[in-house]
Amino acid sequence: MNKVVSIEIARQVFWIDEEAYDKLKIYLQTIKNQLVKEEFAEDIFQDIELRIAELLYNFSGTDKK
Repeated sequence: MNKVVSIEIARQVFWIDEEAYDKLKIYLQTIKNQLVKEEFAEDIFQDIELRIAELLYNFSGTDKK
């Protein structure tokens, strides 16, 4: 059984397993590294975080029968 951690994405709190958190952290860091030279890097990154939060929210709201 995997350990569950609390994360904050776009000011929303989610509970995900530790392995997923590690992958998400690497993914977000890769995006930050790629955006480093962009003029609106912070805005772009915030938009990406917001979309991830929307997807996680929709995923967490599905019925798991």
